[in-house]
Amino acid sequence: MVDVTINRRQDHRLSGPFISVKIRKRGIGFKRWSDDATLLDISSNGLSVTSRCLNLNTLQKVEFELVLEGQKIFGVAIVCYSGFIDKQKKYGLLFIQINPEYDQIFAGKMLSVNEVKSLGEEVAESFMLQSAIRNDDYELNRQNQLMIDAINSMAVRLGGMGMKIRDEVGNILNPDASLKILNNGQLSFPVFSPDTNQVLRSAVTTVWKQGEEQAHYQVTTGKVFESLVDLLEYVCASFGNLSALR
Repeated sequence: MVDVTINRRQDHRLSGPFISVKIRKRGIGFKRWSDDATLLDISSNGLSVTSRCLNLNTLQKVEFELVLEGQKIFGVAIVCYSGFIDKQKKYGLLFIQINPEYDQIFAGKMLSVNEVKSLGEEVAESFMLQSAIRNDDYELNRQNQLMIDAINSMAVRLGGMGMKIRDEVGNILNPDASLKILNNGQLSFPVFSPDTNQVLRSAVTTVWKQGEEQAHYQVTTGKVFESLVDLLEYVCASFGNLSALR
């Protein structure tokens, strides 16, 4: 992905030394807030931070909390830049959702001539950045996240109705507790293999089928599902098999 936020306007954005920020990853299960992030600068469309603990990837969604002028501001952002500065990780975040109060606070500040210029540049560059990430990779990541959310919701519901399963190491647990998100974005879940008579781990990811614009779902066993409903039924049946093993 082409980064349009790096260095060129680092000195022109609005600094935020008195604004605290906390960030956490979005995804399945409990995600701990990281409060070691140091805010470098902030604008109407995003912010940049440095951190020693955060480990984020470009196009990854995160949640954030700002304390700005005594008010807590919550929102969702996408990581649009990842790099290093002074031996620390540096991330640029582009806002996707944010409290409406943020615009009121930001718009109400008295801006200098340079800051007004910076704001204009920020809007233009944000527009170009959003255009750049609205490509196949971004859409594929979005579809993959929807798939993960759907499977997790189904697994939580199955557990809520009393289902327990046996995983690959013999643990008895709720279906949603068996789900794992791998570093490459695949969702891993346990399945029973009749060939080996063992519980193994499988994984599913979202792919583009050649010649088609619709996302498909490919499992590491080789199965490919053309619809999310078909995939959900397959995973649900897999959980059912593991439930019977108890």
